[in-house]
Amino acid sequence: MNRMVLAIVACLGASVVEARQPVSFDETVEAHAAGELEAARTAFGRMAESGRVEAQFNLGAMLANGEGGPAQLVEAALWINLAAEAGFSTAEAASPTILAALNEPQRAELERRLPTWRSEYSRSALLARHAPEFCRECKKGKQSASEAESYRIQALIDDKQLTVDREAPRYPRDAARSGAMGLVLLGGWINDAGDIEQPHVLFSDPEEVFDRAAMRAFSRWDFEWTDGAPESVPMYITQQISFTLDNRGAGSPYGSVTRQKLEADLEAASEDILAAYQAAWTLDFLKLQVDPENPGAIIEVTHQAARAGIVRAQLDLAERLRCGDDVVQDGRAHRFWLKQAAFEGVPRAQFLLSLKDSLDPDFTTALRQSAAESGFLPARLAEIRHQVGQREDADRQALAALLESLPRTWRKYHGDDAVMRRAEALVEL
Repeated sequence: MNRMVLAIVACLGASVVEARQPVSFDETVEAHAAGELEAARTAFGRMAESGRVEAQFNLGAMLANGEGGPAQLVEAALWINLAAEAGFSTAEAASPTILAALNEPQRAELERRLPTWRSEYSRSALLARHAPEFCRECKKGKQSASEAESYRIQALIDDKQLTVDREAPRYPRDAARSGAMGLVLLGGWINDAGDIEQPHVLFSDPEEVFDRAAMRAFSRWDFEWTDGAPESVPMYITQQISFTLDNRGAGSPYGSVTRQKLEADLEAASEDILAAYQAAWTLDFLKLQVDPENPGAIIEVTHQAARAGIVRAQLDLAERLRCGDDVVQDGRAHRFWLKQAAFEGVPRAQFLLSLKDSLDPDFTTALRQSAAESGFLPARLAEIRHQVGQREDADRQALAALLESLPRTWRKYHGDDAVMRRAEALVEL
């Protein structure tokens, strides 16, 4: 994808206009071009701190020009220097210009701060700091990514005195006959009565094959607060349900020839990292043994793919780091990789990142709205819930558009509940 970058030239001089805070790189470039300089400066700052090289240069250019705030030449030089050291050609060309603009005290300050800046924000340092550490025997390492979501719910149960009676899904007959296997990632809110509100599919692979069976089971789960519902209800949870078959022999769609091809692709990671990652994901999902002499091969390939910018690998790695799936659990690394995909504009990553308590409210809102505007239906459900919670302050026009944007069939199976009825009542006021 071609990237637009900001040259170190005179300030655009446009006035700041009110708009939603951009959260992806492309949205931020567009915000800058539209004169939304303060918002662009804030967004580029988030991305620069997360190691996005183009954003580091763009932030440096804005700081040098005094766009969206006062000029800060030393900080501008620090960011542009990091981008140049990462091999970003535009930053390499601009580095002498920004250095020439510094006086002697500013150059001394730059030299003094550069080592710390490099260790905190350089792309290489961040990648090294947030690399996964393979761990087959970790506390939760015996669970695969397709099973680890149960830990998330169990932790919620243990912490909030919540019990649950799960119903196992039925295997779709056509899928069983064809030997198809897959997974469905579901989300929903537990209300004060212990009911699941707005159950919905976050992700499924293969698409739509197992969605209805998983939704039917998940919607029937019976939750109960043992000591009364906490103040934080409704509480959002996710659950991943896997559909697997024991038949993996020659008669299966995943027979020995396919396995040989997958193993060959995995070994050729240096030639085609995308094919290698796809092979690694499939082997891991099917729980097929990889090279016993290199048990961490799948993690290594997933990490390489994430570093190469393959967003599905970034999401995969983020979930592994959150759940402790063959890696040491690391919440900071989990958020780092989730941000990489979110800043690429991936709606699912933006929505999952918006659920993190450590984010500031404005950023959380911007992430959710961006995912909703991109057509990610769970984010639209979350935005509907937010608008309903505003009541008198709700944007009824926006709420009506959100309700209209949800396909009727999707609403029927994924959340046409009391929240929807309250939203429709608000729109009719």
